[in-house]
Amino acid sequence: MNGSKAVPKVVTRNDREKLLKLLEEARHTTSAEEQSIRKLRHCLEKIKPVDSRKIKPFIVTMNSTFSLKNLGNGSKETYRLVYPPDSDPSRNNISVLSHIGSEALGTPEGTIIKTDSRGEQYYLIEEIIYQPEAAGNYTL
Repeated sequence: MNGSKAVPKVVTRNDREKLLKLLEEARHTTSAEEQSIRKLRHCLEKIKPVDSRKIKPFIVTMNSTFSLKNLGNGSKETYRLVYPPDSDPSRNNISVLSHIGSEALGTPEGTIIKTDSRGEQYYLIEEIIYQPEAAGNYTL
């Protein structure tokens, strides 16, 4: 959500293909991941993917590093959006199957995302610090 309007998500063709395969193979997940899987699958099935070379540099893609601001308490964190095997909370690598990860994927800087993981919280995607496609890495 950006303000009060829904923000259409945009994903690269490469990310979409990898994520659909990941979702087909997803097993032994937590209930929170199950909810994210359903939402992510629905999102991936209805949006039109774009070529990796044409994605705007201010969109969160897989392996992007971005800053989030908690709008409730003002704290800021930097995260990297990764596939589940690379998830490591101690290094701020968050899985695309986490609530924040699935909400952030495909959204631009300035988007406000909502999470219920520890009560209702709102986060602002403040900045895309690194996006693989903007750096010329089209196959990450």
